[in-house]
Amino acid sequence: MKIQTENTEEAKAPVIAFTFNPTQLSQWKKTHGEVHAIDVIGENNELIRGIFKKPDLTVIMAADAMSSDNDILKRAEFSFSNCWIAGDTRLQLQDDLKVSAGIQVYNLFKIRPAVITKL
Repeated sequence: MKIQTENTEEAKAPVIAFTFNPTQLSQWKKTHGEVHAIDVIGENNELIRGIFKKPDLTVIMAADAMSSDNDILKRAEFSFSNCWIAGDTRLQLQDDLKVSAGIQVYNLFKIRPAVITKL
């Protein structure tokens, strides 16, 4: 007996539930500087979008101070709350979605490589 392993359902393209227009994006950039869309994959392959400003050093330091015990959930929640601009309200209401987006917000702050030269 041969077992069928082929998926008979057609692959569906992700659907983004929250959209914005160029005027809104221009206003957000003017107000907040660097702006990012973060899409969390929800059920049924839906992309649940939030718009966030890039965290500055103040947000990162506060998030790290709050989570001195290396609690990534506290960092994620603080980063999310302090950088949220707009988006699908499910990100604010569903904890798993909020943490997923918050981790990505925190990770927007990059520590760049640097070169040390003895003089």
